[in-house]
Amino acid sequence: MSQLKVDSIIPRTGVATGQGGGVVQVITKSFNALVSTTLSTYKEVSSSFRASIVPKNGNNKIIIIVNFGNVSAIANTTTFRIYKNGTTFVNEPNSTTDNRNGNAAVYAAEYMNPTTIIVSEKAVNTDERYYSPFYRINSDTTSGGGAGVATINTYRLSNSWRTTSHITLIEVSGEEWC
Repeated sequence: MSQLKVDSIIPRTGVATGQGGGVVQVITKSFNALVSTTLSTYKEVSSSFRASIVPKNGNNKIIIIVNFGNVSAIANTTTFRIYKNGTTFVNEPNSTTDNRNGNAAVYAAEYMNPTTIIVSEKAVNTDERYYSPFYRINSDTTSGGGAGVATINTYRLSNSWRTTSHITLIEVSGEEWC
């Protein structure tokens, strides 16, 4: 006869405050298309690179991890922001009045740069939402830039050095996470 012994069983929606916590669900999506921008205003990397989640509990935290296999720009800085539902800037810096501010900034200057962004927020409710990275090229000549192009998943719009990028959403429960 077999026996199963456990210390506890955690509900799928997570645990109550003060009772530990853990991973509730994980969503992962890959993206390997070559994309680029010459815009100095933020644009979505691609609607194909959105990851959706329906939180199990509004008190849980959503951790968003975006890993770009390769970011390349011609003598310019590429700035990234993570948006919820295409409009809400997640974990914005202290000042968002400067369009160059974001969740990450990469000065590529003829190089290939893998880039990882990690942000988080409290779920607040159990409504479905999606998260998506947006990006822009710093073409502001007042800060040393100039006209340029930012590329993702390749080196300078070439067919060489192609990569795959990933977005991962992790819902976690418990007060030490939230």
